[in-house]
Amino acid sequence: MAIAVPDGWVLLDREEVNDPRSLVIASSHHLPPVEGIQIHNSPPDVEDAHGPDNDMEFQRDQMVSSLLKTDYASSVRALEPRMIGGTQAWGYSAMITYRDGSTVPTQNWMLWREDGHWSIDVKGFANTSVIPAELIGALDTISFIRPSGTPAAPYTVTTASPSPGPSPSVTES
Repeated sequence: MAIAVPDGWVLLDREEVNDPRSLVIASSHHLPPVEGIQIHNSPPDVEDAHGPDNDMEFQRDQMVSSLLKTDYASSVRALEPRMIGGTQAWGYSAMITYRDGSTVPTQNWMLWREDGHWSIDVKGFANTSVIPAELIGALDTISFIRPSGTPAAPYTVTTASPSPGPSPSVTES
């Protein structure tokens, strides 16, 4: 998987993330970062559903339904599907309230490929209602082309910045 890290954001080292199947782009190396992008891949043998019949729309709808029943999520909304790395992704947006009382605008995107379930969490800064446009723009730079010479590498990173667009609200995609 490849993604362009937006200007002003950093890619956390695998040692900082403590999960070899996750990629994290954050505002700084100070942990724990809330704002940024976290991408996680669960291989097919870890997931319940397998193959092209894995219904991401259904899973997204279940997640939205579950979040609507909690007291820590508000403004929960299913988003229209979008293409991420050539694969249809299903997502939702919400305002998530943390234990310290801060609220964070969030989008979660999920997609299924032959290499498993991919979850992409995009979070804005605490106590704002807008996810930075460059983070949403970075979704358009994701590709699932395995780099040559590194057949086992789960991701690569480019430093080219995605084109900034207007800053979307938490409910925009």
